[in-house]
Amino acid sequence: MKNWWAIVFTGLIYSVLGLFFLTTPDNALVTIAVYIGLAALVSGLSLVYTALGDKASIVSWGFFLLMGILDTVLGLILLIDPSITVEAIPIVIGFWAIARGGINSVKALYFKDFGFNHWWAGLIGGLLLGILGYLILRRTAVEQIYISALISGAFITVGAYGIFVGLNVRKVKKGILTP
Repeated sequence: MKNWWAIVFTGLIYSVLGLFFLTTPDNALVTIAVYIGLAALVSGLSLVYTALGDKASIVSWGFFLLMGILDTVLGLILLIDPSITVEAIPIVIGFWAIARGGINSVKALYFKDFGFNHWWAGLIGGLLLGILGYLILRRTAVEQIYISALISGAFITVGAYGIFVGLNVRKVKKGILTP
């Protein structure tokens, strides 16, 4: 896979944003919607580029394409209306996290079939992301710090998973690790 760096780049974007949101919970969710939208749009386009650009060398290119489309749609929703209400942001992010968690979990099981040693880390990350999405949707009251912490956790989980997958794909490319 020649575009492994795009997967790592995506992971870094989400990790940095997750840490930013964790350290600035006092920011209004409406304000951070712009940052989430930009990150999701760049991440989505990077994943679509990777999926379509390496289609011949990625057996699971469809997973990358699906995640890229999902991230791009999230980014566009948040950028088209950055004044999206405080009620809507957790709903959008919650469903996105559940969908990404499901895709990551299925992809981890797919990696298991190809003999990746640490496939279980991807499965745990996918399940954790799905749980975080559920908790974001399940909130009983909109508490900004609580929601910001959950959103931060979701973004850090997506970021760590992207970095993990990208670096492992790079090892396969260099022949260090066999799939």
